[in-house]
Amino acid sequence: MIDQPQQKLNRAFSPWWFDPVPIDSLVAFRVFFGIMAGLDCIWFLQQGWIATTFLEPPMLFKYYGFGWVHPWPGMGMYVHFTALVILAACVSVGLFYRVTAVALAMGLIYVFLLEKAIYLNHMYLICLISGILAAISCHRAFSLDVWRRPAMFSDTIPRWCLWLVRFQVALPYVFGGIAKLNLDWLSGNTMFMFFVDDGKYPVLGSGMTSEPVVLFFTYGGLLFDLLVVPCLLWRKTRAVAFVCAFAFHLMNSQLFQIGIFPWLMIGATTIFLPPDWPRRFLQVPVIAPSRSSESLLTAQKKRTLLLAAVYVAIQLVFPLRQFLYPGDPNWTDEGQAFSWRMMLRAKLARVEVMAVDSRTGRRGPMPPENFLNPRQVRNLSRSPDLMLQFSHYLAREHQRLGGGPLQVYWHVECSLNGRRPQLLIDPSVDLAAQPRSLWPAAWILPLQASSVLADR
Repeated sequence: MIDQPQQKLNRAFSPWWFDPVPIDSLVAFRVFFGIMAGLDCIWFLQQGWIATTFLEPPMLFKYYGFGWVHPWPGMGMYVHFTALVILAACVSVGLFYRVTAVALAMGLIYVFLLEKAIYLNHMYLICLISGILAAISCHRAFSLDVWRRPAMFSDTIPRWCLWLVRFQVALPYVFGGIAKLNLDWLSGNTMFMFFVDDGKYPVLGSGMTSEPVVLFFTYGGLLFDLLVVPCLLWRKTRAVAFVCAFAFHLMNSQLFQIGIFPWLMIGATTIFLPPDWPRRFLQVPVIAPSRSSESLLTAQKKRTLLLAAVYVAIQLVFPLRQFLYPGDPNWTDEGQAFSWRMMLRAKLARVEVMAVDSRTGRRGPMPPENFLNPRQVRNLSRSPDLMLQFSHYLAREHQRLGGGPLQVYWHVECSLNGRRPQLLIDPSVDLAAQPRSLWPAAWILPLQASSVLADR
């Protein structure tokens, strides 16, 4: 006998979250995602980035707690990326899906964890989406698995699967829009700094830095991020929102060098369309799915809801950790990653590194470009955590070669979004002696200039 509160719980959760919806949109997204993930890996192979990113640098920067993740030896990284291309193709066509989807997700996450200096929001998003797709059954239609085993075919999928993917795609928009509600962005100065290089924009040239154009992109980007998700979810504004999303990402693909991210988001935006949109587009008869006849919350359904709720909670709370750190994360870089803080800073720095042998007293400069590749150097100049890791690397190498304990001091004059340069790191602190932790770093100096001072 089920008590009344349990019956209410069943009615509240089971019918809606587990009602069947057409599987079509998730199938289309599965195909598209596999293609995009495969193309991203092919691009890595063709550009020679495997060697320059993972094999040639004497050190790789690590995420906290993942220092044990290392590149494959020999030709292993090339084999790994080739395997990722094959796995992405298998996911796209739905071949041995349960195995290939899990393997693809694990392989992408491994690459992501190898080098912190190549962090990109779209890489993080691809890892998250690949994990979600590995957990849901979007291969039960239009797949080689169904061709091999027709009995597994289903033209529906539980509603929670569709909404979990929608939730993940919506996060970069929502958090990205909220992050833009700051003085630097609202003043137009952040966008102005991105447009300063006239040569990058041959169509408008110097017009890109004119006040009307800067403000158009500034407030257009803000309103788009804040409104696109609710407008995609509302039937009356969905068509206009989809066209705007397509135009927005197409424009970004031309203005900024951000890889496959715009194309990925164009394809991901289709997940907000009605779940049977591929049938409607191809003019295939639409079959309305029936409601689930099972109204009780079974133990398996409870576990599913619990796991989905935990995942959603983590994704909502983790980006908010930036508020646990003092200062502006655009300046300190603490809490910046995994928070969907995109296109918020133009950070220019002049870096000088001085090393002192504690045993002999000898001192000399240690230019990061003598040890790191250009991308590592560029990201090092704006990330205190990378500076700390590089200091530890220098000290370890110095002692490995027979030297004494090494002290490493940094003089970093940094300009954030056009402000006058100021010190980012306390130049009197030996970073080689500072432990790495998740706590706020006392040796990061606070941002002093509260106003934007770029000459516009």
